[in-house]
Amino acid sequence: MKRNGRSENECENSEKSPVSRRLSIVLPCHNEVEAVGPVLHRLDGLVDGWLHSGLELCEVIIVDDGSTDGTPGAVSTWVASSARSGLFVRLIQHGCRKGYGAAIKTGIGVAEGDLIAFYDVDGTYDPEHIPGLVRAMSESNALMACGDRLSSCEHMPLTREIGNRLFVGTINLLFGARVVDSCTGMRVFPRSMSDFFAHHRLPNGLDYSLALTLSFLKGGHGLVEMPIPYARRIGRSKLRVLSDGPRFYMRIIGSWLRPLQKSLKSK
Repeated sequence: MKRNGRSENECENSEKSPVSRRLSIVLPCHNEVEAVGPVLHRLDGLVDGWLHSGLELCEVIIVDDGSTDGTPGAVSTWVASSARSGLFVRLIQHGCRKGYGAAIKTGIGVAEGDLIAFYDVDGTYDPEHIPGLVRAMSESNALMACGDRLSSCEHMPLTREIGNRLFVGTINLLFGARVVDSCTGMRVFPRSMSDFFAHHRLPNGLDYSLALTLSFLKGGHGLVEMPIPYARRIGRSKLRVLSDGPRFYMRIIGSWLRPLQKSLKSK
C-alpha cells in the first residue's frame, strides 16, 4: 500500500537521507479487527518524534495470518482514512492460517530496514518503547533487545504470569542464564540477523518467541532486556493456557536436552 504517494522503493532511497537508522516494524495478526486500527493510530503518532531522534520508520509490514473477521479490510480502511499520514503500510496476507511464528517470518523476509522490530497487534505493547530498545541493544552490543513485561505486568492474567515465571525460572536454572521474560512479543534486532530469526527450525506457532530466546541462549548470542508496561488486551487472546502452557514447557526441556543445530547459528 502507498501512503502520501510513497513508492515501495522509498525505503531504499532513504539511505541517502541523514537519518542514521532505518526501522521496519513487522506486525503479525490473526483476527484482530478491533485492535489493528488503534494500534496503527498509536504508531502513526510516534513517527515524527522518532525521526527527530535519528530513527526513521520506513515501513510497517502487517502480516495477516488467514483472518476471517475482516482484519485486512480494517487495515485498508485505516489507510484510506489516514491519507495525510506519513506511515508507509504494507499488507501481506496468508491465504490460510499458518501460525504466529510463520507470520513473523514472512514479514522479516521482506523487511528492508537496517533494524527490524515486531510486536503483537492486540494493544498490549506500546511502540513508544522501541527507540529505548534500540538504544539498549546498541549500548550493550547485543543482537536482540526484548521488552520485559514481567517486571511490571499489572494487566497480565494471573495464570499467564505464573506460567511465564515458571518458564523463566526453568530456563535460568537449566541454562545458567538471567532472562527475565522469555516469551515477550516485542523485540528489536539488526537486519543482519534476519536469517536467524526467519530460520525454518524455529516454530511457526505461538511458541516462536520462546524458541527464539532459547536459540539465542544456546547459540551464545547477546540479548538485552528492558522493562516495558503491559496493557490490557483488545479482543480475544489466541493463547490456550491448558494446551499451550505444557507445550511451551516441553520446548524448554527439549531445547536443553538437544545439541545446538549448527544450521541455526548466525553466520
